[in-house]
Amino acid sequence: MLALAFVTLLATPIAASAAAGLSPSISIDPADAGPGSSVDVIGLDFPAGQVVDLQLTTVEGEVRLSTATIESGGFFRETVALPAEFPAGFWELRAIAPDGSVAVHLFDAGVASSGAAAATLADATIPSEGAAATAGGNSAADILVMLVIALLIAGIGGGAVLAWYQVHRDDEQPGMSTGQDPFWSGAHSEP
Repeated sequence: MLALAFVTLLATPIAASAAAGLSPSISIDPADAGPGSSVDVIGLDFPAGQVVDLQLTTVEGEVRLSTATIESGGFFRETVALPAEFPAGFWELRAIAPDGSVAVHLFDAGVASSGAAAATLADATIPSEGAAATAGGNSAADILVMLVIALLIAGIGGGAVLAWYQVHRDDEQPGMSTGQDPFWSGAHSEP
């Protein structure tokens, strides 16, 4: 019976997490890309079968780089050429899905194809309208999973304490054994 309850508790957060899904994200390879470089844009956790627009924004303006078709696993990999006419600096790459979700990757586009290290500043995801998110970034499903795990750990800990008590409840207490204490055993009498 305990095993059935354990399996039920474990299956519930897994199903809730899978139903909630993950927010889409993108990255580039190599990370030290600059003006005139070719990069692979890798996207994860997009709705399968859709076509996303890849757009680049710099201080010079915005340019559409390409489109990519999402594979059945929710990912894509598209090779794009970064514009050589834009100056080096901080650039923003966006993957925009038809359902309105946008994945954003900010990076420092260094000197063109020099191999100079460019720091990736941030990977951000902008959820589509109606996406469940709290101020801390945790969705309701994430909070539910954390709560169930905390309750599961507390239940296991309480069960372990109860089991230990059941096994050791007949053990003698430290000190004198039962019947040897003159006061509590009745050997001590009042004058």
